[in-house]
Amino acid sequence: YSCKVDIHILTGQLESSLCSEISNIGAAIWCTTQAKKEDIELLTKWKKEFDLDHVDVQLIVVDNFESDETRSLINQWAIKEGVEIIDFSEDEEDENSSENREDQVHIFASDSQKRIVEALQV
Repeated sequence: YSCKVDIHILTGQLESSLCSEISNIGAAIWCTTQAKKEDIELLTKWKKEFDLDHVDVQLIVVDNFESDETRSLINQWAIKEGVEIIDFSEDEEDENSSENREDQVHIFASDSQKRIVEALQV
């Protein structure tokens, strides 16, 4: 079994002309190292420009949020829009809260990384 998968990576501002050239989207992933309040406006534009309402896999991948307020606002937006957030900072919190690190088996992929792969295998 083989298949052809086109991957489009966009950085910076979305351009409507470029968005219209991309069709048959199977998954859309928004990635950021530091989520900010202003990103909600960009996320709304992202969903609209790519017409993501018919895309099964929609992920927001975040390393960190600038504040708890930002985390809350983006979570509320994601729930309303039906987009899943994958928060890598939760992996760090889980590591730091583990009491018996010596007894734990080293896992090569974090829970967040596993969730991204799982979502894309749909």
